[in-house]
Amino acid sequence: MLLRRKGGLLPFERPGPGRSYFFSKRDLLELERFAWYVNNKDVPRLEEQRMKLGNASVSSWICSALNEWIGFPQGLPTSPEDIQRTALDSLERAIPKDATDAPYWGIFETDVNGNLTGRIWMREPGKIPLFRDRSIADQALKTVPPPDGEETNLGRTGAAWQVRGLTQDVLRKFEREQRGQYFSASLNRKGKIVLEPLK
Repeated sequence: MLLRRKGGLLPFERPGPGRSYFFSKRDLLELERFAWYVNNKDVPRLEEQRMKLGNASVSSWICSALNEWIGFPQGLPTSPEDIQRTALDSLERAIPKDATDAPYWGIFETDVNGNLTGRIWMREPGKIPLFRDRSIADQALKTVPPPDGEETNLGRTGAAWQVRGLTQDVLRKFEREQRGQYFSASLNRKGKIVLEPLK
């Protein structure tokens, strides 16, 4: 399919903010063998694509096509700095500052420049409140204590909390990555955050 996509025969794109992939040098040095099947009528297309890469081997072409598909056309990030930068860029694209219409709103930690640090506020460990209404999330934000000021594993230090919108796709991605348990949150009459199972 990726071969036909490259040739313009199958116009499809990777959906939404897909999964992010990060590999250590050790991961990349571990070899695995795969068998690839190419239909006879697609062999000329493969040969053409290989020639465009300077007569690359089939396995090199496949690596290049897969890297492009997962969002790394220039190659995979392997240094800690590259991985941090790529993860933060991916996070900012998935949860932009300027979202105006989203089905869920969360409270995210930001650094002094207003950039995400990688943390989302939890009312208690493992319990992540999501609000269906931005204005309620903004009210809840006023009750949240300031960040602890510790550096995150992505290399940024929290300075404030900020309400940002999450799409259904981003929420599904977070749930797959098991960042915690998500709850539908609201405020009761006393302004206390109430959690209910997210449906």
